Amino acid sequence: MKGTRKREFPPTMSSQQPYWSYNKLLEDYVARLCYLSTIGKYASEFLVVHPLESEYIEGGINMKTSSRRQSKYMKVLQTLQENQRDYDLV
Repeated sequence: MKGTRKREFPPTMSSQQPYWSYNKLLEDYVARLCYLSTIGKYASEFLVVHPLESEYIEGGINMKTSSRRQSKYMKVLQTLQENQRDYDLV
């Protein structure tokens, strides 16, 4: 296939595809992952207050540099992500 024709339609899922023999293995794996994600319950450990309004009031919408508050906020998020902790932004 050459040109734009190869991007017009998604590939078909049929026995002519070279990966057809592996398709059942992949589909079963994805089905198990989907099932596990439906039976679990999400509960975040932390709520992080987002300083959006304070940043806007102090610096305006055209603020070129980040403030101390913004750098501290980003440090908190980075620390939570590095330690693989669940959090929600409020």
